[in-house]
Amino acid sequence: MMSIVVDIGMKVGTYIAAARPGTVVSVKKDYHMRGTSNYFLDKANYVMVMHDDGTYATYAHILLGTAMVVMSWHAQAHQVSQRDHIFTL
Repeated sequence: MMSIVVDIGMKVGTYIAAARPGTVVSVKKDYHMRGTSNYFLDKANYVMVMHDDGTYATYAHILLGTAMVVMSWHAQAHQVSQRDHIFTL
């Protein structure tokens, strides 16, 4: 299996959305701290989406309490208005 990883730095508070339509398969949105040590590697909040084409994307480092999705929710690509954004960095 091939993996491609792209990490895009953005300002804190930036609204982000799924790049393509897909189904939310995993969500972690309860961690409140941040840091750069190895201790934090498994603590980041994230949303994982299985895109309609069968590929997966993990949108990580989202702020506590901003993930507006639940498991099995179908994400539309590019939903970024304040009312319907998916999650916030």
